[in-house]
Amino acid sequence: AAPHPHAAASPGSPCRGAVLLAVCRGKISEGIDFSDANARAVIIVGIPYPNVKDKQVELKRQYNNEGVCRGLLSGDQWYSQQAFRALNQAVG
Repeated sequence: AAPHPHAAASPGSPCRGAVLLAVCRGKISEGIDFSDANARAVIIVGIPYPNVKDKQVELKRQYNNEGVCRGLLSGDQWYSQQAFRALNQAVG
């Protein structure tokens, strides 16, 4: 059978590896499965916080701040939780 065009290089190949750069919360941060020796490490630089000036983020933080008495997370706690949820998703 012919090797898959994106398969890992054979042991005698001069290829040493590759680097894939992506942005958290981007298209590639979810849904890619690197199995076996195809992904040896994941390096995350920074925490992927949602855009603080996004209207939906502003409204959700405000809603949570008003609902703390009902047991909701505060707006700041929710905001941090979203960042670390995206981080965990990207690390896989």
